[in-house]
Amino acid sequence: MASDVDSIRTIYWFHYLALKLHVASALGVQRLIDPQSIKKDRGEEISHSSKWAEYKRGLHAPRRTTISMADIRVPGSAAFFKHVLWVVLKQDTITPNFSELLARLNPETQRLIYDIHGRPNTHASRQFLGKFERRASVDCLAALTLIMKYNHEQNLPEIAWEYALSIFRVLVILGNHLDKFGIADRLFKIFVDKVFSLVQWNNQKFALRNYPYDAFWDLLLICMNSSLESERKALTLYEQARIMVRILREDEADSRSLFSPWIRSI
Repeated sequence: MASDVDSIRTIYWFHYLALKLHVASALGVQRLIDPQSIKKDRGEEISHSSKWAEYKRGLHAPRRTTISMADIRVPGSAAFFKHVLWVVLKQDTITPNFSELLARLNPETQRLIYDIHGRPNTHASRQFLGKFERRASVDCLAALTLIMKYNHEQNLPEIAWEYALSIFRVLVILGNHLDKFGIADRLFKIFVDKVFSLVQWNNQKFALRNYPYDAFWDLLLICMNSSLESERKALTLYEQARIMVRILREDEADSRSLFSPWIRSI
């Protein structure tokens, strides 16, 4: 049985394959990726291995040979399974491997992190965190999580707290994308258990165990679309993220803030 993180990354990987192959079912992916696992008699399919249905549900992680086989048919798919985010979520301590893990981020994301002297920035200014929020990719989510855990391990709770707030915003922005890949709610729960639970500041901590994540990312999507009623052009994901960041930042400044994370005193 796969661990929680392995289960989610398997589901994410499977849905990426299905999306690129333009099929929806586990059998459809199996036919295109792994046809030899389907038993036939006189050209008719008579038996199907259950492993692809199990991948779709995240019950078991694929073997390296399966990942490689899929990557031949769908180039780049292996990167979804091997993404550094899954490593960051699984490792209890990241400081000894901090530089190595940063190097596994996409070059575009790395350029946001390193200064002109080649040193990684780990501060928490609004401008710096905003660069990741406006891009709102899984890679940016991994970068924020990695640096948050690093600051936590360096005993810098205020900075770690600011990163956690930024991670929360990115998760809300990414909700629709993650839902299309079948992992939104489960990934959020892992962040609640493994990331937000680490930080506290000014006698406060996150209280997100019962947070209705799906309702709030959907509401943010509605707010974004409502702000565009007079515009007809299709927006890129980057343009959508920029609008969502603006909505979240404006909401933050409101005393009746709707999208702020649930926080309680300790």
